[in-house]
Amino acid sequence: MPSDRFQGVIATLQTPFNKDGSVDKQLFKDNVRWLASSGAQGVYSNGSSAECFSISMEEYKYLTEIFVDEVEDKALKIVGCLSIDLRQTIVMARYAQECGADAIFTAPPFFNPLNREERLFCMREVAKSCPRIGVIHYNEEILRYGMLAAEEYAELAEIDNFWGSKQGNLTTEEWMKLRRLTPNMPHLAGWDSLLTPAMMLGAKGVFSVAIWVSPKFTLELYEACLQENWNKALHMQQQWDQFMKEAYEPLQERGYSDPAIDKALANAFGFVPGGKTRPPLQSVTLQEEKEIKEKAKAAFAFLQ
Repeated sequence: MPSDRFQGVIATLQTPFNKDGSVDKQLFKDNVRWLASSGAQGVYSNGSSAECFSISMEEYKYLTEIFVDEVEDKALKIVGCLSIDLRQTIVMARYAQECGADAIFTAPPFFNPLNREERLFCMREVAKSCPRIGVIHYNEEILRYGMLAAEEYAELAEIDNFWGSKQGNLTTEEWMKLRRLTPNMPHLAGWDSLLTPAMMLGAKGVFSVAIWVSPKFTLELYEACLQENWNKALHMQQQWDQFMKEAYEPLQERGYSDPAIDKALANAFGFVPGGKTRPPLQSVTLQEEKEIKEKAKAAFAFLQ
């Protein structure tokens, strides 16, 4: 499958948990089905918003099976394979391929610093383990020891099934370097607040949580970027960023984790309820979720 399918709005999928910490399988299945039919070009599972760091291998396997079966061919199916152990990453990648995923996203083991050759070795070994599907690199500060430079992507371009990356922390200069050194490799913005500036610099889309909040708004913003209607895109981007400033940032200041706040957004708008976080992460309170929804109705009509 060619990497040209790796573009557009890639919807983030959370892992919902019950109050006792078990996986809410039915809600997970319902959410997969909804996102696959939302208009997004792709869906990805088992990322940081999905609390991949607290998912057991057994849970990873049955969630991946459910994910692939429910998305079917409605959207690109991308499965997260992230571990501090390269051997476990390879096991996950092989399993995703066996289940019928279109691609995985991954990073070198990120617990200890690795040198350039070690990072490239890890990426090549993972790609070799799942040759029939695409490999996407997850380049965000949360995995700081697994991050890659533009020069490293240029080397990985030689691998047939290496597709590109999710970029969450790049400067303008680094985006330009990516564009220069890997002109034929798709790179997507890591979150919605980067969408417009990143696409102005050559990005091919975004890994999105905004689609939980307003599918219509999110897809319209992406389309404005795709058509290079920058006046419209920048206006819409400012609207989204202001919503995040007023709805998301106060929860960060109260000490909630990003996965918990992501779930609060999803719960507040109701399209794909995120359920509870898994301990030790603390869930946002129902009252605070209600406040998000009320704020959106009062001041952010564009999300309706």
